[in-house]
Amino acid sequence: PATSAASSWAYVSGSFPTQEYYDVNTALQVGVEPGSGTLSYSFYTMPVPSAIKGTTINSATVYFPEIWAYSCTASPVDLYLTGGISRSTTYDNQPSWGTKLGSDNVAYGWSSEGEGGPSDCPYGAKDVAYSITSTIASDAKGTPPSSLTFGLKAEDTSDSTGWKQFADPGYSQIPENASMTITYANTPAAPKLSTSPAADCSTGKTVLGDGDVYLKAAVSDKDGAQTGSLTVAYATYADGDTSDTFATNSSMNVSAASGTTAQLELTAKNLETAVTKYGSGDEVTITW
Repeated sequence: PATSAASSWAYVSGSFPTQEYYDVNTALQVGVEPGSGTLSYSFYTMPVPSAIKGTTINSATVYFPEIWAYSCTASPVDLYLTGGISRSTTYDNQPSWGTKLGSDNVAYGWSSEGEGGPSDCPYGAKDVAYSITSTIASDAKGTPPSSLTFGLKAEDTSDSTGWKQFADPGYSQIPENASMTITYANTPAAPKLSTSPAADCSTGKTVLGDGDVYLKAAVSDKDGAQTGSLTVAYATYADGDTSDTFATNSSMNVSAASGTTAQLELTAKNLETAVTKYGSGDEVTITW
């Protein structure tokens, strides 16, 4: 997998509409603050790993460490793609709010001992998580952006039940960070083909004798051993008849690890049958 952590963060507060809170050393705020009724939003910018370019994305998830909630009653927090943030980011100068990516119904951090005390809420709710697989998969098809900025909003802003705080690396009391984890696979390289006994694949004219024949495909993948097995789908038929599968492995799918060779056996008996049905004299043309 490829991972990254937030490189910058900010929140904006309706009580101080022209004040910037960029890369602050305090907790980030989301929702309506109890008492004051102030509405706040939070933002994190995360680098996008360049290694995902041209790959198949299996999963992509972002995590945000919640450290305080109004109560242990879960409430939804919505995630959006937004424009970039900077020291010019304020409540009156927010980044553009783009696509909504998801919602997570959570509560973590509230403590009967007050803020900073041990949470009375289930620990499993600490990381607010969202799948962004489709977004990252789309980015991987071209040149991925160097970074993405995410905005967090309380879904319900009618009262303080959605009030939450999130950690950032600058907050010394709980110096945790938001993160992104992407699992992906590189597209395998085109296999190198050969036969045993050896044939001249460029002309297809070599006569291989009357014994067993092995069709070979040397497979490789940029991820190497991490890939697991690669599957080679053979298409093998006699004298142009694509409907007649005569190979020993009728499915014609052979698995092999990256850096090794997948081989499909054509037994002498199989080939004799093909000669009888499609051959001329004692020979038959095999296409694969």
